[in-house]
Amino acid sequence: MQDEICSLILRSNASIMRVVRASDQGVQASSKRGRPEIDSIDSAPEIVRFHVTDLLEGHAYDLADHGSFRSLIFHISDAKLVVDIDARADVASLAQDIARLAGNQVILSDIPMSCAS
Repeated sequence: MQDEICSLILRSNASIMRVVRASDQGVQASSKRGRPEIDSIDSAPEIVRFHVTDLLEGHAYDLADHGSFRSLIFHISDAKLVVDIDARADVASLAQDIARLAGNQVILSDIPMSCAS
């Protein structure tokens, strides 16, 4: 089921390059081929990181800017969901769509309300 969520999120928008779900049970990852900027994604330094809270939609996420791509980091009920997107993508719209696709498991109370570093 969780692998399906990663694949569903990955297929939902052309700007999404990779989806990783990490939990106590393991790590599931889905990525698109032909995106050389994600080959070294694990070692890419974060340039800027912000905590974003959308009170209207009821979700929150961390946003990390790596230069050629951005990462949206959601803390869901039992795992961490990292979605790497193209730097030119509409972050706010994608975050809303991802939160909905993740089954509204994004919990505001589980995330600190201060900027992450």
